Amino acid sequence: MEGHRRGIKFIISIHDGNAFGQNSCDAYCTEFGGFGPASGTPITLGNSFYTNPAAVAAFDNRIGHIMNYQSPNFRKPWAQLTEAIAAFDIENEPMIQAITQLDSVGPTWFCDRAKQFKKYIGTAPIAVSTGGAGGSGNIYQDWNWRPWLFTCPEIDWIALHGYDGDWTQWVPNATALAAQHTKKLFVEEWGVVASARANNLAWNFEKFIELGLSWVYWELVPGPIKSCYCGSDRSNAVFEVQLDGPDYTGFQTIANRTLTAKSAYDFSAYLAL
Repeated sequence: MEGHRRGIKFIISIHDGNAFGQNSCDAYCTEFGGFGPASGTPITLGNSFYTNPAAVAAFDNRIGHIMNYQSPNFRKPWAQLTEAIAAFDIENEPMIQAITQLDSVGPTWFCDRAKQFKKYIGTAPIAVSTGGAGGSGNIYQDWNWRPWLFTCPEIDWIALHGYDGDWTQWVPNATALAAQHTKKLFVEEWGVVASARANNLAWNFEKFIELGLSWVYWELVPGPIKSCYCGSDRSNAVFEVQLDGPDYTGFQTIANRTLTAKSAYDFSAYLAL
């Protein structure tokens, strides 16, 4: 309700693909073979979740439960909650912990889950987004924009995640696929570590403006910074920008340029309140 009053709509991610041992170990992790929390980047801990029929059925049940949840404020199910929701991620960073299966299992898993969402959404102007397939992409890892993501009819938005300082240099490849398949491309997560922020923050902004990309930064925080990644709390190794910190004024100045930048994609149907 607060977001609606402020003219904000939300992208809802109903599960975290990092929860098989990287950042946490949730109920799916314990039931279907993950371990954790672990150090480093365990790339196979989530394998069973995406291949075990019982796990797939359990996740589809989760989708149905959330889609049918009745908003007490708007008195309608979330699948139809156009007053507050712009899109649903299939999952946050799907298959980041099952990356070796991305091309073998991913095409069917992603599109089948997107169909599940659409079954409840119907014709409501709420998008289904990929959620950052495979985690953070870079010039060597085109996980976010695998071509088969663009050919699934039930997927509306292709979400890009990137945390390398110069990661935006590979984005033109994704924009070409989006144009070919009439998908909407956007930057759902990006961040620059404090130690590299002076050089890379403005550079990435310029690239977004050049490509007409809408973006969401990870993340702005009201209080002391503490990165969620592997428990880091080193001030030079975090992505957060503190609202009363030294980087916020510069961030705000550059970000305000986005208000007059032209988007390459029309999101108006999804953003209308």
